[in-house]
Amino acid sequence: MKQDQMKKMKRGMSRRAFLETSSMLGGTLCTISAGALSVPVEAMWLGPPLPVKDPPEIPASVFKRRLTAVQAELAKRDVGALVLFSVQGYDTRYLAQHAPGILLVPTDGAPTLFATGRPQTWLSDIRSGRDYEPMLDQCAERLKKLRLERGKIAVGGEFDWAVKTKLRAALPDARLEAGIEIQDQLRLIKDEYELAFLRRAQEISDAQIRAGQMAIRPGRRDWDVLADLVHVGVMHGAAIDTCRHFIGYGPGTDDLWAPPTGRSIQAGEVVNFEGIVYYGYYNIETPITFSVGKVSAKQKDLANVNFEAFQAGLAAMKPGAPVAEVVDATNKVLKANGFEKMIRRHGHFIGLANNDRPSFDDAIKAGLVLQAGMTISYHTTITVPSKEAIVVVGRVVVVTSNGRELLSKIELTPMVEVAS
Repeated sequence: MKQDQMKKMKRGMSRRAFLETSSMLGGTLCTISAGALSVPVEAMWLGPPLPVKDPPEIPASVFKRRLTAVQAELAKRDVGALVLFSVQGYDTRYLAQHAPGILLVPTDGAPTLFATGRPQTWLSDIRSGRDYEPMLDQCAERLKKLRLERGKIAVGGEFDWAVKTKLRAALPDARLEAGIEIQDQLRLIKDEYELAFLRRAQEISDAQIRAGQMAIRPGRRDWDVLADLVHVGVMHGAAIDTCRHFIGYGPGTDDLWAPPTGRSIQAGEVVNFEGIVYYGYYNIETPITFSVGKVSAKQKDLANVNFEAFQAGLAAMKPGAPVAEVVDATNKVLKANGFEKMIRRHGHFIGLANNDRPSFDDAIKAGLVLQAGMTISYHTTITVPSKEAIVVVGRVVVVTSNGRELLSKIELTPMVEVAS
């Protein structure tokens, strides 16, 4: 929308109505500083607002289904209970609907959640504590009442080593063992509610990328661009307290991401962007490289090789395929073009955590094969030794019953072009 059109529109309505309309359009009026000059910029069209959606509510029946599966695994292992310790929220939220806290899951019977404040949870047995140490004391007492002071107890979640130390002091005759992977295998397969969260997060990420095609141009400062893209995420419902955004540029660097410095973007270079968008505690990421106008032949060639390697990995993703085959498919293309390794990992599972367990390295060692419902953030990233070119491409992939689905609706290309 032109500046004079904005002025005419403003004259024809109240200030409040004008501001509300500008917000609906996703517009921002900004200024680019160039030395001592202040250059006004037109209101930027950051894309039409997405349809408003409230986060889907996961019914208690779904949490009960998850709990039943975990308890069945405990019984199979002849374990009396599972203790999960969660600070960031990955480990207790899947079963208890709440984090942070400590969750005690007996093989039989109802779980107990130890948490501060008034947690929102479907569970009925909730014990309050000031902080983690007294809550662990309460957990130990609960285990004694369950007659597990000499039983087998699995411990998982964050800082499991510290939890074991505390429980071992309180229950010296108990047999404590690793339990971090017990619910991890269940979390790898996303249900329809989890996929709904992930799809909405991806819609928000796609809106950021489309905005990037408008916001990125020569002369704009990197932190202004980043502010625009964060704005788009928040206006569409992204969780501002947990989302993360990375931005970097080249040529001249072998670092994919760098903190914004106020540097002006130049024609002929690239801007790397990755918005990690959280929505309803689930997250996705879509790392991409924007090309600003005409880039060098070396940059184009690098992007094409990187894209070919990425597509090879995608083609290998299907039910029954070992994770190792996916990684090997990408590596084969890279090595054929003279690249022995990437500057980042190939990818990771994603969902409640940005890096859902197991890691790709652990999955490969265990011979893990892909199953329908698994969600993977897969990405390839390479640079040249001279630092003249750097590129990244990635997508969140859902393994389906007959192949794979890319959650992003942004066209898959070696780079995303922006005007110069």
